[in-house]
Amino acid sequence: LVQKVRDAERDLIFEEYKDRIGQLVTGIVRRFEKGHNIIVELGERGGGRLPPTEGVIPAREQTPRENYRPGDRISVYVKNIDREARGPMIILSRAAPKLVEKLFQREVPEMDEGIVRIEAVSREAGARSKIAVSSRDSDVDPVGACVGVKGSRVQAVVQELRGEKIDIVPFDPDPARYIINAIQPAEVNKVIVDEADHRMELVVPDEKLSLAIGRKGQNVRLASQLTGWKIDIISDSKFQQMEEESLAVLRAIDGIDDELAREMYRLGFRALEEVAEAAIDELISIPGVGDAERAEKLRSQVESSMERTRRERIQAAIEQVEPLTERDRLRFIRGLGARSIQLIEEAGYRSVEDVAREDPDRLAIRTGLGVKKARIAQQGAQAFLSGEIQEIEQARANRQSELSQPAAGSEG
Repeated sequence: LVQKVRDAERDLIFEEYKDRIGQLVTGIVRRFEKGHNIIVELGERGGGRLPPTEGVIPAREQTPRENYRPGDRISVYVKNIDREARGPMIILSRAAPKLVEKLFQREVPEMDEGIVRIEAVSREAGARSKIAVSSRDSDVDPVGACVGVKGSRVQAVVQELRGEKIDIVPFDPDPARYIINAIQPAEVNKVIVDEADHRMELVVPDEKLSLAIGRKGQNVRLASQLTGWKIDIISDSKFQQMEEESLAVLRAIDGIDDELAREMYRLGFRALEEVAEAAIDELISIPGVGDAERAEKLRSQVESSMERTRRERIQAAIEQVEPLTERDRLRFIRGLGARSIQLIEEAGYRSVEDVAREDPDRLAIRTGLGVKKARIAQQGAQAFLSGEIQEIEQARANRQSELSQPAAGSEG
């Protein structure tokens, strides 16, 4: 009988709160359980005749450095209802990014009216949040509406979050401008967009580099979460160094002078494999290339240069005494340049075997290489494992034997 009463109570609570998932509620801290969970009273039931409704803030949903005492009022986000929980079934959160959004909706009337909208939120609970806002009315400044007169609205949210820093940035449909806004307070001199990898490279003044990155990478990490783009930040001096290195690589191709190398660089060609993968029409559009015959010859020269570089790596590996690492062997796959190898490693592939046995479509999706390049990588890995690896290991063994013979002779 007692169990049936309890089940009925839980059903009533579920019916009452199922439509409040995703909403902001206010309650009173009542007690602490299991050392970490905070039990919050959310309201009376039955005019006080029934036990009050309670929710729980698990340790994972609490904000670091926030301390509460029984009796404190607290605003919480209703994250979920766990009907199988042994204790309170309403799961509350103080760490969810949505909590910041709901607090602003409570403070900013223009949001209720649908004039100002929060487009995205990124948060590291207890430390810093970023929100991107837009306005449906050109006469209403979305950032100003969220800040309020003398900062009154944003300060109310900051106080509720116990001093958490909040950056309010204007949303922009142009991804480059949006990211420049998101990386504030740092200033950006140049943005390089890589749509294929959904990545942007931001060039900032040398003296602003640490500000752009933020403490322990926090600023760039939150900006990346807010915009959905991978972000790399480099200083002006580092960018100039990389530019000179890329130009030197392009100039090394037969028939490419400094002027043509700079034109290619301006159009986004940074490495040999980017030229090798380019369509003939794309190469013809480069001022100075001219026709399809020249473009085909250029691509052929680049492929030969990449293969020559790969053979040099293999020869260097044969000469070295130290054992080959998995990273070394990835660099031996035919048709892959440094950028492709980096993307493969970032996607979690640690060895040539991982690449060889992977489905090409899945490899393309996980790495962002594209289906054509993923197939080239897989075929190159399979070819390497079926023949070249044995040749390299045998050549290394012969080399080690040659090096050890003089030592053995001197001992004798």
